[in-house]
Amino acid sequence: MTAIVTDPDGIDDLIGGQLLHADGSGTYGAFATAAQEGAYQISVPFNAVADVVELEGFTPLEAELVAEFFDQAGNAVQASVFVELVCGSGLACSNDNRCMAADNECSPLLDGSCPGEERCNYNDSQHHYRCNNYLGTGTQGDDCPSTLECADGFACRFGSCAQWCDLDAPVCPSGTMCIPTPSGQGEICGNEGNCG
Repeated sequence: MTAIVTDPDGIDDLIGGQLLHADGSGTYGAFATAAQEGAYQISVPFNAVADVVELEGFTPLEAELVAEFFDQAGNAVQASVFVELVCGSGLACSNDNRCMAADNECSPLLDGSCPGEERCNYNDSQHHYRCNNYLGTGTQGDDCPSTLECADGFACRFGSCAQWCDLDAPVCPSGTMCIPTPSGQGEICGNEGNCG
């Protein structure tokens, strides 16, 4: 979210701002200044909003978010924006307001779909995703004997960590593309000669 803010006493009079839930039940964080003077930005992951707003199953929910900005004299101004919160296609909200695949415990494509420091990993023996506490650090192309060595959001395929991706909205590192795994576990970033 980006906010363009002005002040009658000049742009240097602004101190900063924060993003709040309208009912006062939570703060999502502080706006950061952007390159343009008077422009402020904040990025809030879906599950951070879900920590404040209760979601139910596949039902969309409209949430009012409030941007509040302050100047040096302590004056404040607020503006509201309404956003619709819904877990993506094929995803449902868990009992702790996390988006996850409807038939799995978590989704490797969603930050925060596992509690605390756990990460989402494909469980080969049970054929679905599960949260676990294996916190590897490997990213795209790093060597790995198993998925345990790869960071959250990555899987070990053919001895290298590969980022999970979504064919409908692919985001992959340069030089790779989103390809389906032959086993049907999902999609990973790779090249056509190394799929799966």
